[in-house]
Amino acid sequence: MLLRFKVSNFLSFSEEVEFNMFPANFKIHKSHVYHTEGGVDLLRAAAIYGANGSGKSNFITAMGYFEDIILNEETITMTHPFFKLDKKYNELPTKLEVEIEVNNRILIYGISIKDDHILEEWLYESLISKNEIVTIFNRKLEKGKPKILIHDKYLENKKTKLRFEIYEEDLENDSLFLNKVNNHITEADLVLNWFIKSLLIIKPDSKYSLTKRIHEEKDFAEHINEILKYINLGVAKIGIKQVDIKEFFGENDEDEFQKSRIQREMKKKSSFIFNHDGELYVAIKLGRKIYIKTLITYNQGKNNELIEMNLNEQSDGTQRMLDLIPIINLIEEEDITLFVDEIDRSLHPKMAIEFMRFLMSRKTKGQLIFTTHESHLLDLEIFRQDEIWFAEKNEEGSTKMYPLSDFKPRYDLDIQKGYLAGRFGAIPFLGNLKDLIPADEIQ
Repeated sequence: MLLRFKVSNFLSFSEEVEFNMFPANFKIHKSHVYHTEGGVDLLRAAAIYGANGSGKSNFITAMGYFEDIILNEETITMTHPFFKLDKKYNELPTKLEVEIEVNNRILIYGISIKDDHILEEWLYESLISKNEIVTIFNRKLEKGKPKILIHDKYLENKKTKLRFEIYEEDLENDSLFLNKVNNHITEADLVLNWFIKSLLIIKPDSKYSLTKRIHEEKDFAEHINEILKYINLGVAKIGIKQVDIKEFFGENDEDEFQKSRIQREMKKKSSFIFNHDGELYVAIKLGRKIYIKTLITYNQGKNNELIEMNLNEQSDGTQRMLDLIPIINLIEEEDITLFVDEIDRSLHPKMAIEFMRFLMSRKTKGQLIFTTHESHLLDLEIFRQDEIWFAEKNEEGSTKMYPLSDFKPRYDLDIQKGYLAGRFGAIPFLGNLKDLIPADEIQ
């Protein structure tokens, strides 16, 4: 689980900004707090509000960039998006750091990069019971070469000492020590596995492949259909339909290459997953024929008759909701930290509220962190004060972030009204609109 994330000199973030999932001392929604075996209490959700251009999406982009660097080191060699509104930041490094709870241990991992060089890289363990921070490794660039300090427990004999001396000697300035010591430093493995298995980032245009998931898990469609009963989406249920490969691709010559590829693959496999127009589909072979599994929806018609409809016949809001509903299953079943940018995109305010009410009422294992414009979600009946965060830019164009709990609002305060009135900041500055309208057009 995520404890905190720090970022500086990245896109709209100049000085260091810290976001955290630590609960404050509030009496409401006590079920929203996880009491972890690692000895720290953590929130299960966070909603980040702000005007267009406030930097809230940049926050999620920063986490995605950190993930890319770790999982794809080629990202380091690209020009990183530093803060450009003040020239002094051209010469300063970008810093990214996460503090996470993994296997009941609290680990802190961070990097400092400039151009394509890693200036610093660190991994610490926080021992809460002893109020102590232990260095697992610390890497710094000295005289153009990496210099690495490693915990004594990994230098117990000549063999291990030699191994890490070789690692230090061979380490390139654009390579992570974290990846180099995979399988040799337990704490490094835990951090890597968190980024690979326990972090998921969903962008506004991300598509969730229900077809693939239903194909792999027979009871998943039943789970989704149970949720649909509680959310008034207009869709009664979903299912899978098998379409002949010729019918699926039609007479489109542009798809001929992909169709031929699937036919070749099906000579060796009983099923094959492929991407088509941004969606994942499953091809299967029955006898000598190849079929494509596609998602089908059913709407309730006259006399309660179920009417079959293709997914593209549903509204944008319905399609978006069908992308979001699996989130409920993910955080119910897995210890995962899920970032969703613009969770309310294409959704009616009442639908967004209903979705969040339902999700927050469930028993979960994971964390959900999302950005939104939807002020109707500023409701203390849904969220705690410490689960609501704001993002706004200062006069220099730099993003800062802060929780609602900093303002210590009363439990009965109309948070939405206060937000729109500018009491908590993080709203658009529109100026005097009358100045933009010709005098003769004002009634």
